[in-house]
This record gives sequence, structure tokens and C-alpha cells, in this order.
Amino acid sequence: MIQLLGSRVLIRPEGLKDGEKVTSSGIIIPPVGNRKEAPSMGEVVAVGPHALELKAGQRVVFSKYEFDLVKLDDEELSIGELGHVLAILE
Repeated sequence: MIQLLGSRVLIRPEGLKDGEKVTSSGIIIPPVGNRKEAPSMGEVVAVGPHALELKAGQRVVFSKYEFDLVKLDDEELSIGELGHVLAILE
């Protein structure tokens, strides 16, 4: 179980885009020469007490390079600030 602080959000990313790689330390390496980075989509797993706009289970678009990868229960999740969530998908 995880308890987020402030306006942090925990997201289960939908997966890597073509050509992306993740290092053993969790750094996402984009394909070489790709200047336009598209945001990622994922499902909200948990939110901090100040992230009132979101709730668990919602699908969102977020700036993945502003989030950190964490490994919980053998699953890689993204954790970051609410301000880097760009949209809620309905």
C-alpha cells in the first residue's frame, strides 16, 4: 500500500511507445532524433490529499518525462505532481 503526499499522483502507464527503452534505473530513453515528444496515457492508481481533481480508476494524459518510475509489487508505475497531468479521458 502507498500513501501519496501533497498533490502527487500515481499512474499505471499504458506502455512504452515504439523505439523507447527503459534503463535498469528507470530512465526512459526516447528514440534518437525524435524532437516531438507525445504525452503518455495511463490509469490513475492513487492520489495524494491535495489532488482533488482526480480519483483512482480515471484514464489520464500526462507528461511522462515529468514523472518518476517506481516499482511496487513487481509493477512499474509513474509518480509525479498533479500539475503534469494534462487531461482526463472520458
